[in-house]
Amino acid sequence: MNHIFLTCLGILISISINAQTISGYIIDESDKNPLIGVNIITSNGGTSSDLDGLFEIEGVEGKNTLTFKYIGYKEIVKTIELEKNQTLSLTIEMQENATELGMVVVSAGKFEQKIEETTVSIEVIKSSLIENKNTTNIQTAIDQIPGVNITDGQANIRGGSGWSYGAGTRVQVLVDDMPLISGDAGQAQWSLISTENINQVEVIKGAASSLYGSSALNGVINIRTAFAGDVPETKINLHHGYYDDAKRESLNWWGGRNQKVSGLDFLHKRKIKQFDLVVGGFLLRDEGYRYDEKTNRARFNFNTKYKNQKIDGLAYGVNANFLKNETASALIWQNYQTAYIPLDSSVTKTSGDVFNIDPFITYINPKNNDSHHFRTRFMHIINDNDTKGNDSGQDNKSDTYFVEYQYQKTFEPINLKWTSGIVYEIVDAKSELFQGNNFRENQALFTQLDKKVGDRINLSLGARYEKFILSTGQDYIFEQDTINNISDSKPVFRSGINYQLGKATYLRSSFGQGYRFPSIAELFIKTEVASGLWVFENPKLKPEHGWSSEIAVKQGFKFGDWVGFADLALFIMEYEDMMEFTFSQWSGHSEGVIPGLGFKSINIGDTRISGTEFTIAGSGKIGKQKINFLGGYTYINPVTLEPNRILEGDENLTYITSSSDTTNLILKYRYQHLAKIDVEVSREKLSFGVSLRYNSFMQNIDALFLTDFFESIAPGIEESREQLNNGDFLMDLRLAYTINKMNTLSLIINNGLNTEYQTRPSNMMPPRMVSLKWGIKL
Repeated sequence: MNHIFLTCLGILISISINAQTISGYIIDESDKNPLIGVNIITSNGGTSSDLDGLFEIEGVEGKNTLTFKYIGYKEIVKTIELEKNQTLSLTIEMQENATELGMVVVSAGKFEQKIEETTVSIEVIKSSLIENKNTTNIQTAIDQIPGVNITDGQANIRGGSGWSYGAGTRVQVLVDDMPLISGDAGQAQWSLISTENINQVEVIKGAASSLYGSSALNGVINIRTAFAGDVPETKINLHHGYYDDAKRESLNWWGGRNQKVSGLDFLHKRKIKQFDLVVGGFLLRDEGYRYDEKTNRARFNFNTKYKNQKIDGLAYGVNANFLKNETASALIWQNYQTAYIPLDSSVTKTSGDVFNIDPFITYINPKNNDSHHFRTRFMHIINDNDTKGNDSGQDNKSDTYFVEYQYQKTFEPINLKWTSGIVYEIVDAKSELFQGNNFRENQALFTQLDKKVGDRINLSLGARYEKFILSTGQDYIFEQDTINNISDSKPVFRSGINYQLGKATYLRSSFGQGYRFPSIAELFIKTEVASGLWVFENPKLKPEHGWSSEIAVKQGFKFGDWVGFADLALFIMEYEDMMEFTFSQWSGHSEGVIPGLGFKSINIGDTRISGTEFTIAGSGKIGKQKINFLGGYTYINPVTLEPNRILEGDENLTYITSSSDTTNLILKYRYQHLAKIDVEVSREKLSFGVSLRYNSFMQNIDALFLTDFFESIAPGIEESREQLNNGDFLMDLRLAYTINKMNTLSLIINNGLNTEYQTRPSNMMPPRMVSLKWGIKL
């Protein structure tokens, strides 16, 4: 087996021998760390630096001109003269280009690009914002990104999703390009993400299924972790805080003792010769602001990478995360006056273990920079659920096996990059919650071309073919049809162009198709979530597909010490057979206070979401004060195109009859106006930050929530909407003082105005929270 492997690698590696050679080491001028993937161009050919910043290239006798190019750095041109049979070694120090926007992303095309040259809308938040906000769950940081909000763990980009309770995401969540979506519920595993080790978060807005698959119908959130540097680094953070009393005394069920939150996380990074190691961990104890909703969480993670000493460009390793989680959740409040107490004072408690182990192999050809990435994953999820201290019949467990091979080739003479790959995934779910055993396969092929035309035009064209096969553990009989196997397949395409109109002015336009196969949970879940209220299965749920398009302009700016960009985008998304989580009375079900009363994922028909978005980000100085800022405003017009379509075969149920407000045919559970800004000011040892967010009033919800019958079960939804009909304005504050190089103290206040707000009916969000954090760097 070894000799076959080495033979294959031998084919990939081209070996040339020349009498004159030029080799060298390329580093960052400021921190002296090696730079990976620097393009070195000569009249005799070209190459790029490897994982250690090293390069080697053929020379010719006489004069040689070498050009060193790297995104975000100033170009270097060197002319050297070689004698016959001479070998020359160079050390190249590259300097960051302060006149550029200075932000590099990988998610748009699975390779490094300047953010201003991408053909899609993409937002970035840096690790400093995540750390300074004392982020114990990455969702709270992502909520600060313009045009993005998260409800019950489901991400929503530009109104592309409404409300889905714990199943089926239209936004693909990745960590270092690897999906982190549970195979059974299709739910992002936010708790697995190590917030202590994040380099930056990149968010693609709009359909990205051509590169990232089914769950990327509405966009992508890619969390990029940090790697070990030449200097070992250790960080420890401890925090302790409490939930303050709400403004309305009736909400404060805890009496005189406020609920506490405390936690600890650590991170250690180091290089040991050819071996890179990153180790982190996290402990959290949250007593919860809702009655009996306690959270205890412990997580351990490591990333490793070994660079082979015998085969230049070959690296391999294993990344892993292990999570022990004890949580509790409730769907419906008891009433508006005591909104922090669940209906019947009961919650569903979940004790679970989740882990993923990700072996990988990477080979980058040092001669031409062609790359091969072979990524694998085994993810195990087990959840033991109970309600009121009793086994609720809601236990679920699943195993996911994931394999991806990706090949990337750069054609230097014509500035063309070709990315292609194959994906195979198996999900084996055994669950009471999902009514037995379910086995799903996903196969996919993808390819994308990215070409630079001249110095001003970037073109992108991609395609993907996706196939799903789902085998169920039992026969489901609906309308005299037996369903025990479900399969579907679909090709999707995307294209984009970016044109540099001026020195720092970039126009872009893109079109992308999207596709999503329903999750096992959406198809087969059946459970009682509160007294007499159920979530029902829908085995006849169809896949949804659609497209998104935008035209936008990004304007970079630099004046004095200020540098940044402003971005204005017009966008439109259309969906066919859109899936929505809907509350109604469903025929064919006998469970519930009233037979069939509950929630179900259904196809609501064709929809359109259009709008505009303005974002701005940058940094600068006023005197000695350094200032960083990120902000934006998003307006959406989400409408149904089939308001009178009969839903689920019930002639009395349409989007019109199931909606609380049919004005302008607005889709349910959307905010039409979102505005956000974060500003941080620092001077010497002191820094101060403020985050502001505004969501407009949620115009349309399920009509059944506002009926007299539901009022008799969980009173107050209509009253709460009347009281909170001006939308939500939220403010978070943070203050940090650096005692010395090792110690920093921070005060963090979330919801500083103690605003009372909901993200959906019967879901009152937390009051003011105050935390003190001690950060240690060794």
